[in-house]
Amino acid sequence: VEDLRRVLRNLMKLKPSAIKPSVLIVIESVYSMDGDIAPMKDILDLAELTGAAVIVDEAHGLGIYGRTNAEDMALESSLEKTSHRDNVDAGGTGALAALNLEGHPALLCSVHTFGKAAGCHGAVVAGSNTTISYLVNYARPFVYSTALPPHSLISIQQSYESMMSAEGERRRQ
Repeated sequence: VEDLRRVLRNLMKLKPSAIKPSVLIVIESVYSMDGDIAPMKDILDLAELTGAAVIVDEAHGLGIYGRTNAEDMALESSLEKTSHRDNVDAGGTGALAALNLEGHPALLCSVHTFGKAAGCHGAVVAGSNTTISYLVNYARPFVYSTALPPHSLISIQQSYESMMSAEGERRRQ
């Protein structure tokens, strides 16, 4: 986080006449090689202070972390103690949910892929109406793609139901 702080501080020192750059910080919630968890709260808080926006890739957090097992993330300083267990049905929904950061003001969007823990294919971008509307209208890969077929959508739905069920919770223990 200190390197990011240094880079953002340098960007903020630009001459007043210079156009300030828009800054997007793209991170993974869980890094696949070692299972390291990004210090998302620190990064999101820093982004908010500097006017940057954060995109979080939840490819390796989905199905593993959620509000029911946030203590497994070993980031005690990052846990919002008041709400990570409020919704027992939200197990496996990702590291952002586990840390109660889904509504953080610096979070532009999160990307949830279905090819890892969900065992399906496809992905979804979760963000504000403005962000999603922009992507629908300007993202070339989306504009020139086709919708997932019904059987894929049902597979994803069933996978989510399994991840968020008592059986999914038992498997995360």
